[in-house]
Amino acid sequence: MSTNSETLTTTTTTTESQPTASSDPPIVDGGEKAKDKCDDLKLQVEGWSGNADQVLKKFKEAIPNAVFVAVDCEFSGLRSNKIQGMPRRITRHDSPQDRYGRVRHSASDFALLQLGLSVFTYQETKGSFLCTTFTLNLFPQTTMKGYDKRFLCQASSMKFLAAHNFNFNKLFTEGIAYLSKEDKQSFREGHDKHRDKKEARKLQREKGNVRVTPESAADREFVEDMKVKLNELVRMHKIDTTRKVTIKTSNGFQRLLVYNNIRHEFPTLTHAKIPHGSGADVEVSWLPTKLSREDVDKQYREKRELDLAKALDAQCGLEKFIDALADAKIPWVTHNGFLDLLHIYKASIGALPEELDEFILKFRKIADRVIDTKFMANVLGRTDEQIGRTALGELFERSEEWAGPRVELFLPKIEQAHDAGYDAQMTGMVLLKLLVKAGVLTNRMTNFSNKFLLEHSKMKPYLDVLPLPISITKLTLNPDLKDSWKNDFKHVVLCEMSEYVPTSELEKNNRSPFREHAYERTRNPLSRYTGCARVHN
Repeated sequence: MSTNSETLTTTTTTTESQPTASSDPPIVDGGEKAKDKCDDLKLQVEGWSGNADQVLKKFKEAIPNAVFVAVDCEFSGLRSNKIQGMPRRITRHDSPQDRYGRVRHSASDFALLQLGLSVFTYQETKGSFLCTTFTLNLFPQTTMKGYDKRFLCQASSMKFLAAHNFNFNKLFTEGIAYLSKEDKQSFREGHDKHRDKKEARKLQREKGNVRVTPESAADREFVEDMKVKLNELVRMHKIDTTRKVTIKTSNGFQRLLVYNNIRHEFPTLTHAKIPHGSGADVEVSWLPTKLSREDVDKQYREKRELDLAKALDAQCGLEKFIDALADAKIPWVTHNGFLDLLHIYKASIGALPEELDEFILKFRKIADRVIDTKFMANVLGRTDEQIGRTALGELFERSEEWAGPRVELFLPKIEQAHDAGYDAQMTGMVLLKLLVKAGVLTNRMTNFSNKFLLEHSKMKPYLDVLPLPISITKLTLNPDLKDSWKNDFKHVVLCEMSEYVPTSELEKNNRSPFREHAYERTRNPLSRYTGCARVHN
């Protein structure tokens, strides 16, 4: 999610398509304008509940040969109040686990509202990249009972998204539903347990030939009215066996009265539960003579299970896109993407683990490798003054003047930052420019695949590493390097004090190492500390 505070204005352009890779070099000077517009390239796809299956099909068609997929998210809020036991603000000496604890609370409290996926594919015959962008508008599912999700909204975040033309009305009514794998499994287990208990009670009643009797006056009146309707239905079946009648019920006990009376008094009838809203009615019809009541009941149960499976599948729209990405094993590209990745995990897999190490192990099952453009820009910026500030919008604007490969794209209709699809597209475009600066993309390139990208020796420092703002270390998503951050703390002094002492007081002492290296930090934000203080109340 981009945190650039200024609105980004960009001109919609589509780069020139070249007939062969050799007719023009893959790398062109910054600022080169397109000569021809590819009007047939409609490569930005917006996903809603009504077209989710079609968008998924297009997404699956786009990713088999992709070099990478750029990812960006929009949320209902950023800052959680659940930070008990943590400092009020992030500090320079936070460990990756410290930062994970903060970000975990945010991702757990707020909802994922939009996911942008920009698929970048290299076209060897044209010597250019093709960018196809998908914007998925998401809203937690509201169909399954017991899984009516609660989430927080941060007022400033809502106002911010509204100012950038976010369509909340359409989101709440037409957003793609999502249900995590854990929630889906929990729902199935609860459903199966409830179904088995009902079947056991039913068998017990049938075995003992037990009649269910109405207890209240209202229930007795209900049974009398029901029998009148059922007797009339039996009479009509002598003429037309297709006739049906719906018995309206107010609760589960009334439905049980219907079932029990049909079983004991109406051998030629069968029944089916018809759910609606928060309740259900009972539809009564003719029992075919070739089938026993047990056969009809079995068919009914099988149909209900099939309908449930379809309904459950319809509530897992996001999961299908993430599964497709996981199967394709394509590198994910983010920009300052720690919070984005946690939101995707929570929405598609389940509750976030308390420990960072456990999160990394589970997350790697859906994202094979990750490249973060903010971290990459920070590292390259040590020696390249052209890079400058690394907020996504500013970085993208400056990168338009850098040398980079040709890209065929069709920008979203809303050409501004903070639309997840647009921000994902900007992230992918920035990566291509950074790959040129890193020496990974060159004019000698004849083909470019995700395997080439991941195995290039100059990419090794940037794989599976996320930036931690202000911190003296970084976060690695490689389980084999989970303790590598400790190397950045080898020369750090942690001072525990019985009373609160501001760092500024420590820096006043000219003989203290803290003063010297605090100024060193100011001159070079990426330099390593040889002194630091952790202050406790």
